[in-house]
Formats: sequence, C-alpha cells, structure tokens
Amino acid sequence: MWSCSDLRARDSWICRGRSSCTWAASQWRRTSRHSSTLDLPGTKLVIGDGPERRSLQAEFPTARFVGYRFGAELAAHLAAADVFVFPSRTDTFGLVLLEALACGVPVAAYPVTGPIDIIGNGSTGVLDEDLRAAALAALKLDPAQCRAFALQHTWQGATRQFVANLAPRGETFYSRDKAESITTDAAL
Repeated sequence: MWSCSDLRARDSWICRGRSSCTWAASQWRRTSRHSSTLDLPGTKLVIGDGPERRSLQAEFPTARFVGYRFGAELAAHLAAADVFVFPSRTDTFGLVLLEALACGVPVAAYPVTGPIDIIGNGSTGVLDEDLRAAALAALKLDPAQCRAFALQHTWQGATRQFVANLAPRGETFYSRDKAESITTDAAL
C-alpha cells in the first residue's frame, strides 16, 4: 500500500486537476508532446479521477494515480510534495495553486493568465514556457514563503477587494455590454 509519506524520500511532483485526472494528466500529456518533456526525477503523483484514468495510467506507468482526495487527506498529499506542477495554459484563477501554496508547496507553471496573477515568480513559484525547467527551479524555493503568501489570500481579503471596487451610489460609469452610461442607483 502506497502512502503520501513515500514522497518524502525523493523529489516529488504533484498534479491535481479541477475535477478529474483526465484534465490534469491530459494537460501533462500535451506538455510532454508539445514543449519540454516532464521527465522529472522522483515520484509523480496525480490527484483526481476520471473516465481516462486507466489509459493515462498506461501512458504514464511511473506516475502514481491516487484518485480523489478531500479535506485533511488532500492537504497531506499536497504537503508531502516538493513541487506542484500546474500544466494548464487555459485555467483562469487556479484555486489549486493557492491550495498547494497553503500547504507550503511551490508551484511550477506556464506564464499565462491565472498563474501570473497568483505566483510571485521566483519566491512562491516559477513561471516558464519550459515547464520542466520551472519544476526543477521551484525545488529551490522556501516552503515557508509559499505558505505565508497563501495565508494572505483569505475570503475576508477577497471580499474587501470586491467591495473596494464597487462604484459608489450615484456614480455614472460606461457599460460596454449595453453601450450606454449607467448610474449605479439604477443598477441597484
């Protein structure tokens, strides 16, 4: 029986999709075929599940596919990794990035929308078109800095940011959707 404590013995790389290993590993597959290979030393772990799991396991025989994990078990798996590899070029915000950082795990990702908005390149993660190079460089980052950064992103902070960006009552602004000026009182 394999457990996340097996990751501590060597470099370990973790990948987690939004809802299934299909998404995460297919991104990993595309990465391997279209840019640098993700032939990384150590253990590769994929968290999630989906209809393509068996074919992906056959394609990536050295990766550990552990299925869905939730709560404390998910946090333990994330915290046991050395680097969180985020192989997507299309995700928008990437909440999984903050989850990995909260567990003290630096992120390797492409320099695209989502990771660019979250990752402090060089302090909490490494953004590079060469995802393998980013993953190897991320090994050198301080897990404590990753966790401290993630703890700054709270629901209270998100709410404060949202409220600060609301237009005051009575203020007029231009709506591109409606191609007209709108007064916030009318929108309320």
